[in-house]
Amino acid sequence: MKLSILGLFAIVILAFTSCQKSDSKINDGNSDAQLIEAIKKAANKQIINVADLPSPSKTVLDTDYIDDYVDAAKLVPKLGYEVDMRCEKGPRVGERKQAYFNLGGRELKANKGSDGKGDKGDKGDKGDKGRRCFEFVYPVTFIMPDGTEISIDGKDDKEGWGEIKAWHKAHPDSKERPALDFPVDLKFKDGTIVTVNNDEEMRGIMARCDGDKVDKGKCFELVLPVTFIMPDGSEITIETKEDWALLKAWHETNPDVDGRPVLQFPVDIKWFNGTVVTINNKEEMKEAREDCRKKGNKGKRCFELVLPVTYIMPDGSEIVVENKEDRMLIREWYKAHPDVAEKPVLDFPVDIKYFEDGSVVAINNQEEMKEAREGCRDKNDDD
Repeated sequence: MKLSILGLFAIVILAFTSCQKSDSKINDGNSDAQLIEAIKKAANKQIINVADLPSPSKTVLDTDYIDDYVDAAKLVPKLGYEVDMRCEKGPRVGERKQAYFNLGGRELKANKGSDGKGDKGDKGDKGDKGRRCFEFVYPVTFIMPDGTEISIDGKDDKEGWGEIKAWHKAHPDSKERPALDFPVDLKFKDGTIVTVNNDEEMRGIMARCDGDKVDKGKCFELVLPVTFIMPDGSEITIETKEDWALLKAWHETNPDVDGRPVLQFPVDIKWFNGTVVTINNKEEMKEAREDCRKKGNKGKRCFELVLPVTYIMPDGSEIVVENKEDRMLIREWYKAHPDVAEKPVLDFPVDIKYFEDGSVVAINNQEEMKEAREGCRDKNDDD
């Protein structure tokens, strides 16, 4: 049976279209996650100049990754582009990241759904944009992976930040980030200055700068050590973050014992703006947690007690707190009186110092203290 020229031409066109659809299926806009994974695993990546990227890609790099510079741009034929970058300055200087684009230059999103629309608000990792809740109090010094020290005199110190960039250009295989020479001071948007002593404290603060992505309901942490009374009456003291595993281990060892660990008050909590506050009982802890959910990391308290102050304990004895360490005396009292739930009472008058302007105000009784605390809530509402 002989085919007409027209019929043969139609078959060829149909076959070509079918192959084209098959080859381009993974490059469909509805398959961003698959396409990114394919680009990552591709063995035929070709180094190209940044100028050779599609115009939409260059626009994205110039606007959404403004704090980053390109280490390398790569083309994967028939798939798309991979762009390696590093953060150019700031707390995350030297941090590595990648951006991926299809052949037309559209940025690919790993969470792109079948409807062709990425999750609202998820723009990927855009340098430090939107995540800065503080700035360095300069000068600061960075220690490079080879031990070289580079000092930065200010956020606009092009020469200093340029030295860090030049170091990474000269060591393209280095995966380590520069290390801060602690301690360093950080200045928050409200003017508060906090001293950070190590990487652990810095990670905690930067995580909170990431905002709601981390934990909407947490804006403070317990100041260790703290003690928990377990359901069988035993005590577990948490002195380091690693010690939290002791609570889990206890429950695994006592699977049939009902009840939750009970935190021994008073305890100190540290808000992520650096303010330390004493929490005396479960009700105050509940208020602090509720305030986190409502106010992010603003916190409820806008002042602190001016020491020394005197607490009248439930048995009528007095404890004088002259410094933050003396608060342990109240904790020890409650350890010696485990059946007492009544809270200590401040011996008025006391002075309070506001965080915002440093002003000191005399508080003469419990009613005035309540008004001061409500004033903190009103101020946060206005803010």
